[in-house]
Amino acid sequence: MVHVITAKNAHLYTAELDACFRLRHDIFVKERKWTTLHRPDNRERDQFDTSDAIHFAVIRDGDVVGYARMLPTLRPHLLSEVYPQLVDGGDIPRGPDIYEWTRHCVARRCRGRSPLNQVESQLILGIFEYCVTNGIGWVSGQGSPAWISRMLALGLDLSPLGLPQEMQGQSVVAMIGRVAPRTLAFARRVLKHPDSVLEDRSVEDLGGDSAIHLPRLRVNER
Repeated sequence: MVHVITAKNAHLYTAELDACFRLRHDIFVKERKWTTLHRPDNRERDQFDTSDAIHFAVIRDGDVVGYARMLPTLRPHLLSEVYPQLVDGGDIPRGPDIYEWTRHCVARRCRGRSPLNQVESQLILGIFEYCVTNGIGWVSGQGSPAWISRMLALGLDLSPLGLPQEMQGQSVVAMIGRVAPRTLAFARRVLKHPDSVLEDRSVEDLGGDSAIHLPRLRVNER
């Protein structure tokens, strides 16, 4: 399942959220060599990890093996504050129904030969499902140009916001995509996963017996 972690339920996910930050450090600093993100505690956090952030975590056998973050574009976010140069004309997409999708990653041990492995597929479906359920009609972000064809194949109407640029040795392009119920339905058919993948307790009363019972998290300092 894809667990949704927000300011409303973060107290239930203390260890899991810490593991998310460690996974981000493993992927973006150690593997992709984004050395400017290095932190001595091996947790990759930035100024956008505020109470506005929505964290998505795929948890398997007590391990966080997949992660993504969404940020409201009416607040400061990566595209507006760090990468505005990626948008031709500098007109950053903003709106109450536009969220930035960022820090998407899958643990190396869970990747297969296909770009759309099981964890990756579940994470994408979880984000589509969350958007449809919560009235988010658009997702923006920045990443490899390969994401454009990959997302189009899953039914996301994705368009570049500018030309790709070289950043830290990688080609990066800003993108925006329209998420609709048909997007989720199409992706479910393509990925052969017709059922819900979300565990979202952020909208429930989290007191008393409603608290979520998570598998015991393995704490492996990396």
